[in-house]
Parts: sequence; C-alpha cells; structure tokens
Amino acid sequence: MPLVYIDMGENMPITLSQTTRADSFSDYIALSAYQANTLESRAAIASGRGSNTKLNTWFVPMPQQLSRITTHNYTAVETSFAYSLQKLALPSGARNTGMELIDDGIQKLIGMAKGGLAGQGSDTKGDLIAMGTGIAANASMKLASSALGAVDMLKSQASMATDQPAIGMSNQELFYAGSVERNYTLAYDFVAKSHTDIYGSTGVLSMIAQLEAYSFPRSYEDNISNRDLIATPPIWRMDHAVVNSSGGVSIVAQSAPLAYLGQPKLLVLYNITAVHDTTSVVLDNQGLTYPLRTQLTLSFKEMEPVVRVDIGGQQADATYGQITAPKLMCRSEIYALAGEDEG
Repeated sequence: MPLVYIDMGENMPITLSQTTRADSFSDYIALSAYQANTLESRAAIASGRGSNTKLNTWFVPMPQQLSRITTHNYTAVETSFAYSLQKLALPSGARNTGMELIDDGIQKLIGMAKGGLAGQGSDTKGDLIAMGTGIAANASMKLASSALGAVDMLKSQASMATDQPAIGMSNQELFYAGSVERNYTLAYDFVAKSHTDIYGSTGVLSMIAQLEAYSFPRSYEDNISNRDLIATPPIWRMDHAVVNSSGGVSIVAQSAPLAYLGQPKLLVLYNITAVHDTTSVVLDNQGLTYPLRTQLTLSFKEMEPVVRVDIGGQQADATYGQITAPKLMCRSEIYALAGEDEG
C-alpha cells in the first residue's frame, strides 16, 4: 500500500513512545486541525488536497473502540398529487362511485391535473410553464381527492353498522428530510509502558491537553470590536496512518479510509472525556505525579451534509484495499467541482 511521507517534526506530535508504537500498534489516526471557513478551503480540506490554514496534526493510536453513527431524518407527509394521479390512472386505483355527476366531476378535475403536469421535464420553457400551472394542477388534484374522500367517509360510516368496518387507506408516507451529521467516537484505555507514554512530547496527557485546548475558540481582537468577538474553533480532518517496524508513522495514500473510519469529511471536535485513575501514579524528576492509566473518549461530528457522488451520470467509488464503496462528498466538495465534472 503506497504511503505519503510525513515530516515528524515538533509541530506534528506523535502520541506514545517510539518503542511502544512499534511493539503495540500497526495503525494510527492523524487528527488535523484547520482554521478554515470559506467554501474553497472547506472543499480542499475535505478532499485531502490540503490547505495553508492547517494549525497542527496530532498522531494518535487506533483506539480500542471506534464507532460511527449514521442517521437519516424522514418525516410523514401526504402522498404527492403526482402519485395520486398515477394511482387513479391504474385499473386498481380507478374510482367509480356510481353517481354520474360526481364521477364526471372527478374525471374533469383529474384531467386538469394531468394538463398541469404535461409540460414538466420537456425543456426549460416547459418547466417554467409547469411552474405557473403547478398550483392549479395541485389544487385540481386536491379537489378530486377531497371529493373521493367524502365518498369514502360516507362508505366508511355505513360499514360501521356491519361486522366488517372499513376505514380509508392512509395517504401518508415517509419522505426524506435530510441527514443527521455523522458522529465519530474514539474510545481509549491507555496503560503506560514507560514515562514517555504519559508525559513529555509523546505523552498521552500532553495529547489530551492540546486537543482539549484546540477544541475551544480563540481570543480575538481588532480596532472595531476590541475583544468582544472570539474566533470559532478549528475544523478537523481525520486520516488513517500506519506504524512501521521502527515506530515511524505515515499517512496512507488512499481514496478514502474505509477500513476503520468510513469516509469522514469536515469534522468538529465537540466532546473530550478524560478519566484518570489516580490510584497508580509515576513521578518525574521534579517529583510531580502523573496517572499511570487514563481512559479517553474523543467525539467528532460532521459539520456539513454528505451525499453519494454522481459525476456525469457515473457513480464514483472510494477504495481501501479490498473494500470498495460509493464515494461520499460533503456539500462544499460538490459545489467546488469543476463545471465539466458536475453530475
């Protein structure tokens, strides 16, 4: 698997000592923080093209538990008038009340609705005309549905005097109402093998303190608002990294980190929970104490809607080793696509 070389200078801290990394881990996660907000910078970060707004990258071990939650919202709505029209056009959906005046009126209303739909989808002009007639078509279909509903209500009331009561078929259905931003949770139980796993530049406690600090907004000052404003917290990106035999860490060159992470996009770090076991501690050369064991939970949430990508009528794929899935993009990535690539 191809790797991207990363300069592991002081500006890109790696959690745990080199020996512990080599002995205990094969996979790491790169957490990168960016002070970014524009559409272009968001798209560049989400797509992995990089950005000059990066604040820092922290390399943390693959957690004992890594969970992601994907949830979608659906809301109850009435069937569309187009669906109702299609139903009435089918033999099993056709209506005959037996009352000629009502049946003729309903057929006229249905005809009006069909006329309102006729111009849709043919061309831009047809769509514009359809926009003007859509309200009338919808009203016609509602009148037809109301008339049929009145007949069905009378029929239902009459059935209540029999051993087989009947009620109207529900006109409600669930309709997509947007996705809930995905949650990513990294859960750790760190038990140190050496003091360098606890404090210092590679220590777990240093990593926790830094991530916690970067989850907060930054103080802000100018000549107009003085200090009444604050700079919002950074945007985060999550990448899969691997540990080599000597303990070095490199980010995997891939289209998406499907194996462990799925396809995370623009993230916010909204929760850090650290639980320190103070019954066992170690001392540094100044006599200060540090907990030997720490439980940590990092919770991220995506900040933009995500969609499955269709470019030019063709589905794009994301791959990781033996895993392939339809590629996902966030909103900023979609808007930033070149005109010739738009689906």
